[in-house]
Amino acid sequence: MSSSQGGNQLEKSSLLWLLPDKVEPGGWAKEGDYQLFEGEDLFIYIDGGAEIYFEYGFRRVIVQDYRNASGRRLSLEVFEMQSPDSAYGMFTFKSNPGGEAIALGDQCQLADYYLNLYKGRYLVTITGLGQEMVSKEDLVALARLIEGKLDERGHLPGLVSLLPGDGLKPQGLKFFKGPLALYNSYPFSRKDLFAFQIGIRGDYANGVSLFLLKYGAEDTARARFSEAPSRFSSEPRYRNIQWDGVRLCAQDDKGKTVLAGRSGRYIAIALADGRVAAEAMLARAMKSLSAD
Repeated sequence: MSSSQGGNQLEKSSLLWLLPDKVEPGGWAKEGDYQLFEGEDLFIYIDGGAEIYFEYGFRRVIVQDYRNASGRRLSLEVFEMQSPDSAYGMFTFKSNPGGEAIALGDQCQLADYYLNLYKGRYLVTITGLGQEMVSKEDLVALARLIEGKLDERGHLPGLVSLLPGDGLKPQGLKFFKGPLALYNSYPFSRKDLFAFQIGIRGDYANGVSLFLLKYGAEDTARARFSEAPSRFSSEPRYRNIQWDGVRLCAQDDKGKTVLAGRSGRYIAIALADGRVAAEAMLARAMKSLSAD
C-alpha cells in the first residue's frame, strides 16, 4: 500500500506525519514512496515473521527508505501497537542483550547496524541496508527526529518490578504476551504449555534466568500449575521430573535445571545450570511475589 492510493488513505494514516523529509547531519533524504500496512496486510510485508507482532498486538506500520549523498541506505519502520505494553514487548523481543542503551524515548537500543526505540504504543526500527555501514550517529539522529514527534509516554509493565533486582541484567529482559514469544525466548514446548496471560524473563549475572507468568485469577494459576507435571512428562526433552505438589523440577535436553513454583496468580520458573542455583533464584522470586 503506497502513497499513490490517494488522500483518503493519507488522512486515515496518522503515521505519515512521523516521516521526516530530510535528516541532518548526514544528508539523508527519502528514497521512493512510503508503504503502509494495516491489520493482516502485515503478512504481505513480513513473510513468515508477522505472527509475533499480532501476538503482541499489532495495528499498523509505516515504512520509508532513505538514502544519503554517498549512496548509503537505511530503512525506517514505525509500528503502531495496541498499547504501550505491546510496544514494550516487541521492543524486548527485537532487542539484543549485548546492545547499547541510548537515552531516547521510553527505551532505545543500538546494536550493530540497527536501532530499536519504543515510546508509548509506538515501536521504531531503523536498519542500515546494503554493504555500506551506516554510522551510529546517523541512526540516532533519525531516531531522535521520530522520538520528538511522539508525545505519549509508556510505563514498564508491573511484572518488571517483581523481578528480584540484585544481579538483574536490564538489557536481558523479555516481556511476553503469548506462547510464541515465550518459545522464542526458551522452548519449554511447542504447545501452549502454561496458557498464561502475560509473562517476563529476566537474565542474571550468575547465569540464571527467571520467568514470571501472570494469570487473571489465582484459581487459574493453581489449575495451570497442577497440570504442569503431566504436560512436562509428555515432552520428550525433559527427564528426571519431580513433583511434590509445591515444586516442579526437571532437567532439559541441555542439562539445565528447570524449577517451578506458584505464588497467588503467578507461576515462577528458574532456569539454571544446577539445582542449588535454581532453588536460590526461585526462593527470591517467591519472596518478591508474596509481597505483590
